Amino acid sequence: MGLWDKIKNFFGRKDKVKALPEAQSNKDNKKISIRRANGDYITITPRCDRVGNQLFKTVLNHDTGTIQYIPEFVVDDKSLASAKSIHGSTVTNICMDIDPKLLKDETYNYYIADVLLAPERMAEIIDDNMHYAGGLNIGESGQILGYHCEQGIIQGLKASAIENSQRYTKEQQKRMANQPNIKTDINTDHAQILTPEMYDEFYGNR
Repeated sequence: MGLWDKIKNFFGRKDKVKALPEAQSNKDNKKISIRRANGDYITITPRCDRVGNQLFKTVLNHDTGTIQYIPEFVVDDKSLASAKSIHGSTVTNICMDIDPKLLKDETYNYYIADVLLAPERMAEIIDDNMHYAGGLNIGESGQILGYHCEQGIIQGLKASAIENSQRYTKEQQKRMANQPNIKTDINTDHAQILTPEMYDEFYGNR
């Protein structure tokens, strides 16, 4: 499978119940420094564990009721100093719904640096969107159509673990109720319950 096929597969998962994406080896996770149109540089590094596997933020999308896994990155950019909640720091973690391999491709990384992570967006991304930048909209032939920033994800990031657990359970009850041959007793169908403890594990790095 070629690079473009992998990118299409990554973005094709958007409206599905998300499975954890494949981890990347540490050789693919080096920091990328990109020169913006205004001459400033922004450095973006995929956030990885100690053995080099890509890390993902686990989020309940409040619009779709599905759990999504959004790649995490470490961003070093002087425009971050405009964000109030990180107290003038120029380095922080940001979630972007993009394939990390796009950072190596000049077709996409300049758009990521100048539009998705535009200097004028940084304060909003950090202070209002809980460090979530959104993702790219890419056409069938690979052209960039724009970007999206899903409010359902922002709401999921802002909600507490208990609020997310309750919302997830309600969504599962609705789905089960729409399937006539499946038992919908939430008190006994334990496979449909996502407990606050499970969400504590998901959101432990918040």
